[in-house]
Amino acid sequence: MADTKVCKACGKTNDASATVCAYCNTPFMAMVLSQTTSHVPVPEPNKQFTPERVVQLTGLYADLIVFQIATFEQPLLVKVSGDAVTIGRYSPGEKPPSVDLTPFNGSLMGVSRQHAVITKDDTGYKVKDLSSTNGTWLNEVKLAAQEPHPLQSGDILRLGQINTSIYFRLAQSNNPADITLTLQSDLDASNPLKLTSKTIETVLLPYLKALENFQKSCDEIMAHPVSEMILTSITKDMEKAQIVVKVTGLYQAFRLLRINIARWREAHLEAIIKLNQKTPVTYPDWSIVPTATDATEPLPDAKLRDAAIELARDILADLVPHRTKEETEAQIPKILASLQPLILSSIRLVQDST
Repeated sequence: MADTKVCKACGKTNDASATVCAYCNTPFMAMVLSQTTSHVPVPEPNKQFTPERVVQLTGLYADLIVFQIATFEQPLLVKVSGDAVTIGRYSPGEKPPSVDLTPFNGSLMGVSRQHAVITKDDTGYKVKDLSSTNGTWLNEVKLAAQEPHPLQSGDILRLGQINTSIYFRLAQSNNPADITLTLQSDLDASNPLKLTSKTIETVLLPYLKALENFQKSCDEIMAHPVSEMILTSITKDMEKAQIVVKVTGLYQAFRLLRINIARWREAHLEAIIKLNQKTPVTYPDWSIVPTATDATEPLPDAKLRDAAIELARDILADLVPHRTKEETEAQIPKILASLQPLILSSIRLVQDST
């Protein structure tokens, strides 16, 4: 029996017992092509998945999509030729997909030969599951087959059991994209949002201003030009007691709001509701840190504040992943100040916002 084997991807010689190439990380088992896709168990929701290497958008061309696959350091850069990028596995005799997940153990991980497709139109990118065997998830929400869903840069796609983050920069004509914010009250049903001048002045405008400030903080931290928020429409969904707001210029804020911030709010909803039931509503000063002299009487929201600081760290790791720990800690007060009115607001973003 041979004591070595050669990687077909890079041509390097490896030990016979190796399951992954020591030089290019290609799984050896993935090199056995399968004509069919096996059913694989649906994994637990991977809410803590963070790409190991976030690709900075400023260096991307408008016709480039970056796939950062979990556990693999090197991203896949795919040039968009035409209006569609197919994702799947190579099969002899068939047209290869734009993104071939065979080297990433695609067959064993439940990826179909034609699994999903990303399309582009005047509004941006959309992703569609192609009736795959094991399904496609967008930010841990399973997609219905053959139905396109809007795709934002930084979204997490799960194809079978493979997680990948998607990054791209839209052309200037598509950037900033028109964003739809569907908002509703997190308080009891007897207190729904109403489209009155008072609601606009005391609830909606402060919320939108907080979103704009958060976007500016993100831009400054990433050393990007500061975005300008433009409000294009406000309407009321009478049937669902929701307010629908259309804006532009909130690209990063919206992405983080519907993923990182939404999860944080869900985990701390009870405390958020309790804060907003006070009259008048006042938020604690999170710039204050308890000292040794008052350590026996910690701040009433100390746990909430600590959790918010962890959220700020996660967001900074997303925005600027290669900064040192000291640089990250120095940015926390800035990001925390713009985060607080969003994460403690009495209104929340409905997850079907686009």
